[in-house]
Amino acid sequence: AEIVNIYLGMSINYQDKQEVIPVIQNTSNLEYDITSAILKLTRKEKTVIAFATGQKEYDIYTDAKILREELSKNYEVRTHSLKSEIGRDVNILVLFGPQDTFTEENKYHIDQFLMRGGKLVVLFDRVKIVESPFLIAANLDVQIDDLLKNYGIKIKKNLVLDVNNEMVPFGGQKFTFFTPYPFFVKIVKDGLNRENPITRDLQSLTFPWCSEVEIEKKGEDIKVIELVKSSQKSWTQQGQYNLSPQQSLLPIGERKPHLLGALILSLIHI
Repeated sequence: AEIVNIYLGMSINYQDKQEVIPVIQNTSNLEYDITSAILKLTRKEKTVIAFATGQKEYDIYTDAKILREELSKNYEVRTHSLKSEIGRDVNILVLFGPQDTFTEENKYHIDQFLMRGGKLVVLFDRVKIVESPFLIAANLDVQIDDLLKNYGIKIKKNLVLDVNNEMVPFGGQKFTFFTPYPFFVKIVKDGLNRENPITRDLQSLTFPWCSEVEIEKKGEDIKVIELVKSSQKSWTQQGQYNLSPQQSLLPIGERKPHLLGALILSLIHI
């Protein structure tokens, strides 16, 4: 049992509009919540999030319906083809699991967007997984490494495995079995940045078939904030991938934490 002081909520009103912050138990993020509510009430236009299309990305209308609905509560969500210039009203561009090659024109539009202060979210699979009828993996190269390198980051051609992992169901129509699967890395409190609002209040995350993020450049013009890391007992597999859940997945090689997510702040114009 635990006894804590809580507030039953907070109502913020402006003109004929109202925002409600529900039960407040942890005040560490309260200033951010209040500021967000005030901005939502007073701003004339919503922040625009554009999901890039044209590189066989996941579809936000079918593959990520819940994500789109949640984002739409506070933001204007749209799609944008990288064949054309990104509009100046777009605040955030999301690369949502691209699987096809980026052309020089595509990368130019992204670079121009970043140079004028836009924010880029990269959700990228470095290894492509084919889940049926057998688990098959191969390195995926969409020709975006040079763009990411300009901002000091690289997605390595490997898969991270961890002793801390999820129980995953495998099988067919006749039977299903659950087994610990090191390729489904489970991130708990020690692997989450507790000082950054993005990850501060998360209890755990699961990263299926994830690749390691490598920081290639740091300095006065590049600031790196590590957000998510695997445990001290994680390792990597590269080259020939064996994803079978029935194999002996004992750690091979050096075991250490691997960076899986980072926030990159660039103070330069490329």
